Amino acid sequence: MHVARGHRGLGERGTAQRAWRFRAQYLAGMAQIALGESEGATQDLLQALRLTDHALRGFGDVDIQVSDGSVSRQRRNEYLDLLQERVLALIALNIAAIQGGESGGSEACLQRAREAHQLHMQAQVLFAGLHGIALGGWDSLFDGRLSPYRLLFHNRRFEDGLPLKASLDLEFELGRCLASVAPLELPGFEAHPVPDAHLGNPLKDPDRRDFVGQIQMARLDRLAMELDLMGERIGDVQASPGMRVPEAEIEVYTQLERQRRILLRRIEQGEGANKEQALLDLRVPGRQALRLARGLRAAGEMKRAQSLVEAFKEELAGNGVSDAWYYLGQERLARADLELGSNLSDADKPLEAQRWLEAGTERLQGIMERLTEAGASSTALRPYKDLLAGALVSLAVHANVRLGKPEQALEYYERAYALKQDDFMRVLLACYRARSGQESEARSLLKSVAVAPALYYNLACTHALLGDREEALFWLGKELAENHPEPASLRRQRQWAAQDPDLLSLRGDAAFQALISTR
Repeated sequence: MHVARGHRGLGERGTAQRAWRFRAQYLAGMAQIALGESEGATQDLLQALRLTDHALRGFGDVDIQVSDGSVSRQRRNEYLDLLQERVLALIALNIAAIQGGESGGSEACLQRAREAHQLHMQAQVLFAGLHGIALGGWDSLFDGRLSPYRLLFHNRRFEDGLPLKASLDLEFELGRCLASVAPLELPGFEAHPVPDAHLGNPLKDPDRRDFVGQIQMARLDRLAMELDLMGERIGDVQASPGMRVPEAEIEVYTQLERQRRILLRRIEQGEGANKEQALLDLRVPGRQALRLARGLRAAGEMKRAQSLVEAFKEELAGNGVSDAWYYLGQERLARADLELGSNLSDADKPLEAQRWLEAGTERLQGIMERLTEAGASSTALRPYKDLLAGALVSLAVHANVRLGKPEQALEYYERAYALKQDDFMRVLLACYRARSGQESEARSLLKSVAVAPALYYNLACTHALLGDREEALFWLGKELAENHPEPASLRRQRQWAAQDPDLLSLRGDAAFQALISTR
């Protein structure tokens, strides 16, 4: 397995200096994009790319691979960081090119995207060897701190800079570009036509096809190493009189051995359809389409958002959910159901919205039940519990405001609170207690929370139910002023507040009417 060659290093200080120089150039380029200056961004990002070229040339004669004991773990991590930096620079260059008027389907953009994907697969070989697990698809990169999704597309607040529509269009075209070279990883985006098969299909691209096998072999090597170490430890304990091997340790060993046998069988089967399955196992579908759909919905582009989510669901179901990431695949589908429900609720289609919100909730409940039956730890269950709690809260709010069914809303909320108790949930509980006349408990709960922007609206509702007119208007004002920077989102929140039964006591107030006015 060959990943890269390297021996000469910059030293710890030189590595840190190079990393900071890269970040400075990269962030300067991203700032230029945010300001709408694509030409300046391109110059900064090309310089960032050149820094990665120079650093990669500094790796000389030694194979950077797990089996080579002469290369330290630190050096392998340095190389992994370099690969990821180069991927970021290539993707950012595509954003600048698209902003400058180039199509995401141009040959230059597709070639950069293909190189970025190849480097990301190369990084996955290294990651699998270091950690024994696959790095995954684009999501593992886009969730990072330097991700363009975090820097450009997350909050979308740029004074005198990138307008909302331009930001959404950039994100959409970037998604299409990346999906064109790695379609399994970005469901929901329509791929551009590609001039060569090796660009659009990783298995017809010799370099990327080789990495599929290398990733599997790196995982196998790592699993074998971990099994050897555990086997020696268990053997030492068994050889000691009066000592017992903990059951949890035996269970971990059994799971690792099972993973090793499955992986070995897949490697031995090897080619054709099995190679396709190997790629499906390794490249986890990203949720960029769902993130973009949420942004489109906030901007009032409801139909476009709905079409994107529907395409995501159809493509993910059509490609199939791999056994290797079954639970994650089901979670992706549940998120899509919930996004559709939220879209339809915002579009004032309450019964259709209820159906999709319930579908997503039931799917998450099914995941939880299967994981519990399989003996999953509380740590493994936590992300799904949090997501299920959020889904139940959405159902509760929908039932209260859109359907006018407060008793059903309370039932949903109590299920959610049993899963998660944080400040957001405590404020909501205070709201429900105030609604049922339990003023003392509601006020006690309000005193227990640390106020944050995500709490403003529910603080307004709770104080309105408690008869605290000034407090309610204050928090509603902060909600509308701080949490809805886009006109469509602000208009929708005002309309929601106007019909929210929790704010009924304020409807005759001139200050309230001024806050919710859409004129």
